[in-house]
Amino acid sequence: MKEGMMMLLPVQFRPFNDEMPLSWMQRMALANGFDDLREMMHIIGIISKPYDYPSSDHWKDVAKMLYDQEWIKSYQDEVKKASLLIDNMITKKIYICPQCLNEELQQYGQFYYHMQHHYIGAHTCWKHHCNLASIDPIDYLIFEKDPHLQPDRGIYDPNKEQQILSLVDDPEMLFEELIRYQIWILMKQTDKNLDDINQPSDIPLNAEYMDRFDDVPELLFDVVKGKHAHIKDEATKTYIFKCLFDDYHSYIHLIDRLKNRKRPAYIDLMDILAMKGSVLYAHQDKRL
Repeated sequence: MKEGMMMLLPVQFRPFNDEMPLSWMQRMALANGFDDLREMMHIIGIISKPYDYPSSDHWKDVAKMLYDQEWIKSYQDEVKKASLLIDNMITKKIYICPQCLNEELQQYGQFYYHMQHHYIGAHTCWKHHCNLASIDPIDYLIFEKDPHLQPDRGIYDPNKEQQILSLVDDPEMLFEELIRYQIWILMKQTDKNLDDINQPSDIPLNAEYMDRFDDVPELLFDVVKGKHAHIKDEATKTYIFKCLFDDYHSYIHLIDRLKNRKRPAYIDLMDILAMKGSVLYAHQDKRL
């Protein structure tokens, strides 16, 4: 049975380092002559209907059909650790570093979707220190040579992002650093800095939610000034995210996920955060 399934995938290759499972599965589908990922998953029997959408865990089902099995455990560990910082491993919101894209097209003749580019709280590529761009939702499964990118014009700091997300073992500190960074970003949009915040009313908040918790501006003012606010109430945290972030759901899920998890070894996740885009798993296509 497995041999028969393998014959449906005559072109086989490993994921690139930091490649999202969605990206690898879609590249595998296109390399083997399928129209898209869903058609491949239906033909090889992983999903029952061609219009069903595969889950992020389906990459393991595809991997089991390959002759080369040596890389699977390492990649599984990589995906598991990175998933702490990604709200959904299969997402319609795809982010791309323009410089990574150009480098990969020159080196491999194709590009791929990076996990680091989808970390919650990351607006930049940590390899190239440039802003990320996004792809139109209708194009998220398409690997065009010249995709229509929508650049992010905001002002961000990749070094700050790495430092903040390194606090995954301290969700309370991570929470405060995320909101301090977001306030810094919002202030930069008006050519100001955190030093220009002299009172709670100077903090830019979403007006839609400003009348819910009267003490929030004071709490945020403490955070801006480097004091620990010690915010324990989950409703207050949710409200703060709503006041500061358009995509607040992702941040709420991140803090909940980190707070409730069994903590892995700290150095393991730091290995993921420190990746510079080198290729650990990629090798030449294996044609049967």
